[in-house]
Amino acid sequence: MVHADKYAAISQVSELLFEQGERGQLALRDVLETLNQSDLVGLLCESLAQIHALHKQYGQHGIDQELFSRPFEDVLSVTARTANCLKAEGIRWLGDVVRQNQVALLKTPNLGKKSLRELTDELERHGLQLGMKLVGWKRPTEGSH
Repeated sequence: MVHADKYAAISQVSELLFEQGERGQLALRDVLETLNQSDLVGLLCESLAQIHALHKQYGQHGIDQELFSRPFEDVLSVTARTANCLKAEGIRWLGDVVRQNQVALLKTPNLGKKSLRELTDELERHGLQLGMKLVGWKRPTEGSH
């Protein structure tokens, strides 16, 4: 296990790596050569933990996962007609919307090509699209928002 002082040193090396790497002034090989095996393992463990935390928060799409658990009307500006069509199909959350595909939505009563275009344009405005796979997203219960 890495001790606190060694962990602090590894964190400093990690920050230096990032800083210098951004400026293109430091080759990764040069830094790795200065680390012993224990330091390298600690650095890799820290990096993996940071990557895991970011993935947990932002998911595979790089979008804050909490966004998908918000009611779609809080995020998307769509007409009452489009909103009512989605609600009639049991679609309440933004995550529900982005998991839909165009074919399924066009089978929704009263939701035609114009409503579909409105919806896809609004999703694109937020960097989203239909047919997204939301690995790990859990649909909120109705009373949670």
